[in-house]
Amino acid sequence: MPRRFILAAAFAAALPSPALAQQTVDAPDQIDRPVVRGNLQLQLQTDKNVRGGSYGPNSYISDSPFNAALFLDRHWSLQGTLYLNQVRTPAGGGLLQGQGLYLQQAFVNYDAERVTAFAGKFNPQFGMFWGAAPGVYGNNFAENDYWLTEGIGAGAGLKFAGLGDDRVTLAAWFKDNTALSTSLFDRPAFGQPSTVRPGRLRLGDGGAGNSRGPTSFTLSWRSGNAGGIDGLQTNVDLASLDHGNDGTRRQTMLAIGAQYQLPLGGDWSLAPLAEYVGIWNLNGAPGGVGQDRRYLNAGTALNWGNWQASAVYGLRNTEGGATAPRDRLYTASVGYTFDSGISLTAGWARQRISGATTDTIGAIVAYTAKF
Repeated sequence: MPRRFILAAAFAAALPSPALAQQTVDAPDQIDRPVVRGNLQLQLQTDKNVRGGSYGPNSYISDSPFNAALFLDRHWSLQGTLYLNQVRTPAGGGLLQGQGLYLQQAFVNYDAERVTAFAGKFNPQFGMFWGAAPGVYGNNFAENDYWLTEGIGAGAGLKFAGLGDDRVTLAAWFKDNTALSTSLFDRPAFGQPSTVRPGRLRLGDGGAGNSRGPTSFTLSWRSGNAGGIDGLQTNVDLASLDHGNDGTRRQTMLAIGAQYQLPLGGDWSLAPLAEYVGIWNLNGAPGGVGQDRRYLNAGTALNWGNWQASAVYGLRNTEGGATAPRDRLYTASVGYTFDSGISLTAGWARQRISGATTDTIGAIVAYTAKF
């Protein structure tokens, strides 16, 4: 049984796309005085295993960000994200157990016509499938394994017309091991089997990226309308996470992905996407089964008006030995979004991990809003 199941952004169109911008909230078209803008996504999710275990039903608030920004003018802003999620996996079925609220981002942002810069606490840019995958369980492998969050440091980017509407961003950072990483409501201990996110990360906990200063790096190349094709977005991302103080080594990561919005006529559209990711020295631990990994995630969503049906396939190749397993993920979902911002989604996932098969069904009620 994996630690948790997470909602992929089936209704992420209501929120800013992570493909081309570091900032959490886009600036208004006109600013004649300081103004506050933001968005909210609140999700209530229920999961239950129907094969391969007796887990659930587990009902909880999952992956619910509140993004807000104070725009001083068209270029300068203060950006932040409060994140509400299940930070501890319950032993069995439960209702709103293990919920934690924490500060995921808080940074100063500069966004001009050609240049961007940011400093503070932010999510380093790496990969896109963790946030763009359709359906309830489409990003299980991606978000659990290679979504980079809560880095402290600084970065800068250059916007230019290359493959499309391109942006190259370089950032130096370290995992937040300060008091800013403290969660409210629940603070599970680091390293416990039920811990999804520790109540506070400390330098002594070690691990890749957990260092005294900004010695981890991400280099990201994002392209919108790539190759002159409207709706095509691509990403090529590199990450190098410094070793911690526990004898680990650098974790190196590569992501190559693409997503496309294809109109089919009328209210119909198709949104395929795929991403390859390679990780070397996972969690800073060299050698051994599972420390070098390869991922291939692919899926598509068929949209008709307010309806969406989707499917995702995920392959996780854990190298390091002759008998190292290949984990697989199969998902299917269907959902409907009301004009009020409320959406309903039902989904199924089959995961084969280390030779064991688990079937899970679940449902999500979500609400999205902007202000």
